[in-house]
Amino acid sequence: MVWVERRGSALIQDRLGPNRVGPLGLFQPIVDVVKLLTKEVITPAGVRPLLYILAPAIAVVVALSTFIAIPIGKDSGLELFGHAVNGFIVAPDLNIGLLYVFAMASFGVYPLLLAGWSSDNKYALIGGVRASAQAISYEIAMIISIVGVLMSSGTLRLQPIVDAQSGVWMGFLPNWNVFPQPIGAIIFMVAVFASKVAMLLWFFVWVRWTLPRFRYDQLMALGWKVMVPLAVLNFLWVGVAMALGYM
Repeated sequence: MVWVERRGSALIQDRLGPNRVGPLGLFQPIVDVVKLLTKEVITPAGVRPLLYILAPAIAVVVALSTFIAIPIGKDSGLELFGHAVNGFIVAPDLNIGLLYVFAMASFGVYPLLLAGWSSDNKYALIGGVRASAQAISYEIAMIISIVGVLMSSGTLRLQPIVDAQSGVWMGFLPNWNVFPQPIGAIIFMVAVFASKVAMLLWFFVWVRWTLPRFRYDQLMALGWKVMVPLAVLNFLWVGVAMALGYM
């Protein structure tokens, strides 16, 4: 996907892009990894060394920790630390799996602030604060929009949430949490109707390199004044549908 983005951006901007390493530059991401791993580590003067190094490490750990609660396959009779893994392979099978995923994702704000503060640079600190504020505005809309799924499935476990989408709704509509929640579908599940995930990813690349970035105030206004109200309207829609007996 890195190669697709770089080649796609070059195509959109009328450039050649990576074309030296392998056919059409296909091996460029591998070379980039080697380049980054072999670069000299330079620590600016005045930084807080321990926190400066810990910030990116914490970001990686937090991102990878969210995968702990996500089912990845069928039961193979595994036993982890005396805990039998039943159903899907998941370590462990948390009763609050979805809450855990969102909780760990919310920790991603702290490395941003920590990196900016530990660098002893006012511009880096301002950037960290802005990135944290943006992340918080995204998460509020995201968490509110998922309330409809929790109301309809009645559980925080990821496997039962997936199982609850089996069958049909109103006798003929697939029960994918899309048709009972059209607004939630717009926010969360546009990819369900995409013929290929690659098409959606290419759309992201296309928009990123074609349109200018949002200003900070525009982005915050979009998060708080558009996405949050839509998310609230979504779970109200689900509540009304459940009260009327449609779910």
